[in-house]
Amino acid sequence: MAQSSTVFGGRKFRGGRDLAEEQAALQWIFGVLREPVPANVPFDELLKDGQVLCRFMQRIDPQLIRKINTSGGPIKLMENLGMFNAACRRLGVNHVDLFLTTDLWDKQDIGAVYNCLSQLGKIVQKIRPDLPPYGPKIAEETKKNFADQDGRFGDTNKINQQFYNKNYQYDQQQFNQQQNHQQQQQTTTIHHHSSQQQQQRQYSSSVQYSQHQFMSAVNAGGNQRPINAGYGNNRYQ
Repeated sequence: MAQSSTVFGGRKFRGGRDLAEEQAALQWIFGVLREPVPANVPFDELLKDGQVLCRFMQRIDPQLIRKINTSGGPIKLMENLGMFNAACRRLGVNHVDLFLTTDLWDKQDIGAVYNCLSQLGKIVQKIRPDLPPYGPKIAEETKKNFADQDGRFGDTNKINQQFYNKNYQYDQQQFNQQQNHQQQQQTTTIHHHSSQQQQQRQYSSSVQYSQHQFMSAVNAGGNQRPINAGYGNNRYQ
C-alpha cells in the first residue's frame, strides 16, 4: 500500500491484517508520543494492554483519560481499552467505528482497530493540527461567497451560524411553549382544587344550617302544648 509523505495509511480494514497499515498506525501513535517505535514487536502485542493507546490519547487531550491501569491482571488492563474507546467516542468517533476489547485482546478483528484509528485520525487533524496526521487527509473546505444587496459577502461559516441560531431560537420557542403549557396545566389544577374546596365548604355550611334549622324546629315543637288532643286537628298554643 502506497503511503503519503505527510499522511499515514488510513484505509478501512475489517477482519484481515495489513502489515503496512499496522506499521503506519504505529508510526502515527509513537510520533504523537514522541517516542521511537519499538522494534520487532507486533502491532497487537504493543497495543493489547491499552497502556500505549491511553498514553497516546492523553497526548491528544489530557482530560479524556486521567488514570491508566498498569497492573491488576487482564481485567484491569482490558479496562484501558474501554477507556480508550470511550475517549474516541467523546472526540466524535462514531460508535460503529469503535473496536471491541476482544478485537484487540483476543485478536478477533485487528482490522477493526485500524478502522477506529483511521476515523480518530480524521478528527485529530481538525482538533490538533499540530500533531502528526493520520487517516484520510481532509481536503480544504471551499468557502462559497454570497453577495447581498449591499455588496457585502458572507461565507459558509456565517450561514452555518445563522442556521444554528435559527435552530436554537426554534428549540427555545418549543421549550417556552412547553413551559407555558405546563404552567397552564398547573394553574388549571390549582383552580380545580380551589373550586372543589369551595364547594366542600359550601356543602358543609349548608349541612350545618339544615341541622340548625332542624334542631330549632324540634326545640320549638317540644315547648308547645297541644290542645283538643283527641280531635282530628291538633293546635298548639
